[in-house]
Amino acid sequence: MEKVRFEVTLNGERLCTAGVDGYGVLMVTMVMATLLNADTPGAETTGQPLCYDLNLNVGGLECNDSAENKNLIWIYRSLKEGDEVRVRVLPDGEHDPPISSFSDHASSCAKERDGADTPESYGLPMDDSPQGGDAPGNVRFSYLLNGTPLCVAGLDGAGLIGTHIVAVTRHPNYARDFHVNGKCAEDFLNMTVRGLDDGKKDCRTNLTWTNRKALSQGDEIHIRLLPPGDYDAPKRLSSARRKE
Repeated sequence: MEKVRFEVTLNGERLCTAGVDGYGVLMVTMVMATLLNADTPGAETTGQPLCYDLNLNVGGLECNDSAENKNLIWIYRSLKEGDEVRVRVLPDGEHDPPISSFSDHASSCAKERDGADTPESYGLPMDDSPQGGDAPGNVRFSYLLNGTPLCVAGLDGAGLIGTHIVAVTRHPNYARDFHVNGKCAEDFLNMTVRGLDDGKKDCRTNLTWTNRKALSQGDEIHIRLLPPGDYDAPKRLSSARRKE
């Protein structure tokens, strides 16, 4: 697969053009997470969210050295209802330098020091938007690919929705050692929209609207954050009972 870049805009303003020097991973991720506080009376029945986060992350992984990978971050910021994000898949070329980069070793040290990987662990500058808090209601995500509607994803209560636009190009000398999600990765360029319905007391339900939708150079993904309302039924559901 030929290398690509991701040009990301928010409400018409270009945020960055991300690319990897050599081989590795490029990823644009959007996540909405809504949690309930089980200790609050009526929380489970009313479905009122107590903790809320909605963010956009543009990052990558440079994998030119079998001994150590380099993590890259261009954007990490909050989103809100009404925002519009566009991602253009461009051919290889000049790209913006990341605002933060650190080795796998630095990531492990930060996690050991702080107990978790956070943007602040690496001195990553954040925008002034609130990072979580009380939620007025879940937003919906409307997806268009080259102007053609793909789906509208949403939740009624607690849970999360994740959007992942990913490009992977492996170094030919280290292909067998390169893994994504615990599996030996092939080169690919695709988009996935998944979620988790966490609003039921006895079980959690995994949701899939779009799974590994193939992309190519020249494609444009347009994502709108809509107010609560009707949304498309997921194409795939799988539930698991909560452990006692």
